[in-house]
Amino acid sequence: MLIGGVGYRYTRDLAFGPVVVDRLRAEVWPPGVEVEDLSYAPVAIVQRWTQAPCDRLLLVGALPRGDRTPGVLVRYAPTAVSPPPEDVQRRIGEALGGVISLENLVVIARQFGVLPRDTEVLEFEPVDTGWGDGLSAQAEAAVETAVSIVRDLVAPVRDAAALRALHERDEILQILYWLEGERLVDAVTPADLVPFLPLPARTIAEHLQVLRRQGYVDRLPHTGDRYRLTVVGRREGGRRFAEEFAPLLRQGHGECNDPACDCHRTGDPTLCPAHQRTG
Repeated sequence: MLIGGVGYRYTRDLAFGPVVVDRLRAEVWPPGVEVEDLSYAPVAIVQRWTQAPCDRLLLVGALPRGDRTPGVLVRYAPTAVSPPPEDVQRRIGEALGGVISLENLVVIARQFGVLPRDTEVLEFEPVDTGWGDGLSAQAEAAVETAVSIVRDLVAPVRDAAALRALHERDEILQILYWLEGERLVDAVTPADLVPFLPLPARTIAEHLQVLRRQGYVDRLPHTGDRYRLTVVGRREGGRRFAEEFAPLLRQGHGECNDPACDCHRTGDPTLCPAHQRTG
């Protein structure tokens, strides 16, 4: 697994990715996990990945998209759909000209077939993009959240209570995936999950808050305490459901039982062979 930060240092919040990588490098990670600053030419990175591919990729950076609230940190799986050829060519030209961009790296790596199937992005909407050292207060807080997410992804859990909580959150992801796949519910409250788990609603609510911080579920606005899976959460829930019930799985759970299918990675059912077969 490769965890890579992308961004410009000394440009305030646009340094988010490299700052997160600096924090992560100060910690000890299990074998097979590498942390690297990828703030250099995307074409060179693609050439390197062609020779030495990684199995799993987590990219971290800041990107001013303009249609999000400044200070928000989002977690998503990049779409498998490539932009028009002229857009790809423009991005390659920018990369050759020295432009460092998280989105350009994703597009170019996908175009040349070296973007791992298991790729996620932690992306911060910057508050301050001016020249200078140091992040905004919102970005500093998001760095702590990003580091916690990475720890949850790859760090071994040794504390018994923490391990139990991790298993309980795994159960919640699997249940949400099953409920959604069977089209029983689109969103749930903590009380809705009580019949499925030997836990009080208060504990389930706490777990849902953690899953929300990790980017696995969204809390629906204006609907009370209701949650549903994100694209990343759907993929993780499907993977864990498949591991748990692999001997029992058969086609018919929703439209697709393959957690490695692109429809789970992107949330786009048109990319699913099962969806295409059923029309």
